[in-house]
Amino acid sequence: PASPRPRRLPSDVPAPAAPPPLCPEAGASQAPVPPAFGLPLICALALAAAALCSLALAGCAERRKALNDGYYSSEAKAFDEDGWKDYLTIYVNNGQITIVEYDAKNLSGFRRSWDMELTASWNASHKVRPGQLFLSYQNALVTLQDPAKIQPLPEGRNMHEAFTTLAAAAIERAKAGDRQIAFVTLPPKRYPGEL
Repeated sequence: PASPRPRRLPSDVPAPAAPPPLCPEAGASQAPVPPAFGLPLICALALAAAALCSLALAGCAERRKALNDGYYSSEAKAFDEDGWKDYLTIYVNNGQITIVEYDAKNLSGFRRSWDMELTASWNASHKVRPGQLFLSYQNALVTLQDPAKIQPLPEGRNMHEAFTTLAAAAIERAKAGDRQIAFVTLPPKRYPGEL
């Protein structure tokens, strides 16, 4: 493409003034330059903001470093009186619990959340399905990151006690970076008729 043509100014319009020289000649008069009061203040504020951000990031880093990345598991030492053994696995990514698997298995390895007979009998007399309880506790741990902050759900208070005990044990393993399964003695079931 052709270069643009220079604009022509009408003869009655004065040409723009030349910019002042960057280095005035010695002896030329110059207006006094006012002291730059704003610059030190701006620099001080910028340094203070940088310091606060670094402290905040250090706090996040410390919290993230509290949990080592990877999979960590805990499970009950023994099967309960109904033949189930609760277990929990967490996955930690960037210091945060991002995935939780919580369930119970019987001696053959069948999962309680898959038990259709339990679900059918439970649905007849309860408002919540067993699978919903498992999912609710798993999602709560991902959201809250702390089993102590998880509230028990109606009809799932026994499960809450087992879940929080297993979660605390898995989190301790994640803090230590120990990938061995933590075998835990679960508290006795105190709420008859509940999971």
